Parts: sequence; C-alpha cells; structure tokens
Amino acid sequence: MLTFAIGSIQGNSAQLADLLEQCYDFAGGQAARYVFLGNFIHRGSDSRAMVEIIINLQETTANRVIALAGENEDLLRHWQIADNRPRWLIRGGSATLRSYGTTSPNDLPAKHLMWLQRLPDIFSDQHRLYVTEERQIGSEQGRLMVIGRHPRTEAGQSANDPRRIYLGAASGKPPRAAAFASDPPIPLAFFTAQSS
Repeated sequence: MLTFAIGSIQGNSAQLADLLEQCYDFAGGQAARYVFLGNFIHRGSDSRAMVEIIINLQETTANRVIALAGENEDLLRHWQIADNRPRWLIRGGSATLRSYGTTSPNDLPAKHLMWLQRLPDIFSDQHRLYVTEERQIGSEQGRLMVIGRHPRTEAGQSANDPRRIYLGAASGKPPRAAAFASDPPIPLAFFTAQSS
C-alpha cells in the first residue's frame, strides 16, 4: 500500500486540495494511507475547512488517514493555560478563530475540539517515523524520519542527513507531500502545492 505524508499546510485548504489531487493521481486508484504531519490549522484563512476535510477523510477511509498534532494544534489544545493565549493568537490563532466565525476557542464545535484532543504526536510504520517537528525524534535510529516542518529548511531530503525528509512550508514556501511504498523506505515522489 502507498503512504502519502503531507507536510504542514497552515490553514490553506486550496493547497491541501491540490496536494490531495496530486496524491490521488499518483495512486492511480490504489488504496493508500495518508499521514498529515500536523500544523494544518493557523495562519491561512481555512483552518475550519482543514479540520473538516481531515475528519471527513478519517470517517470515510477506514483507518487509512492519520493526523498528527503539531505545535499549532497543541497550542489550541492548551488554550486554557493563560501563558499560551498570547502566543497562540500571535502565531495564527486569530486566523483560526476567524475561520470559525468566533473570538474564543470555547465556541469551536465540540466535535472538532474532541478530535484535536485525541490527535497523536507521532506515527510509525515498519520503515519510517512520522513527526511534526524534528525535536520529537529523540534517539530514533535506523528508520527514515518524515518531518512535517522545519523552519529553516527547504522541503525535501536533507543534504546533511539523507534519513530526514522535510515536507513543511518553510519561509513562505508551499508545503509538500511525499509518496512511499511499503518497501523501500525512501520516497517514490515529491509533490508541491500550488501557491494560493
């Protein structure tokens, strides 16, 4: 089965739709697993749409869609901690709230809040470890590491460590996705979202 890892989208549903279309085309009708590498809310104007798209995919594809919690989702999950509020709002939380038509996370749909609370931080398969940020890797050895974002790195394979694949949007660049087969662990293809 193919696995598609999708990097940080940051609330841009047009970029998500573009990446999903490229993944569907590449799969050519084969069943595939989709791993969303966190940070799918914030900054863009479509955070609510992003959450709804991913929830819908999970509900209709029987355990083939995994969504990881990124820093942005984690800040929202811990909104009640007073120290997190200004940081969350400055880092794009206000755009998330606008996408929901509210000024308080307490007014977000209960289904969305419960879903966000249950998101795992890490996912792994036989050959790869999927994380949102590099700091989550720890002492993992041997497997390819697929990382949702790295603020100082272009998306793609790391020149310094070929076992690290970065797929997130860095410095205003569009997010990417990568296709993987069951074996070998290396990417079969990369896809870049069209800017919008």
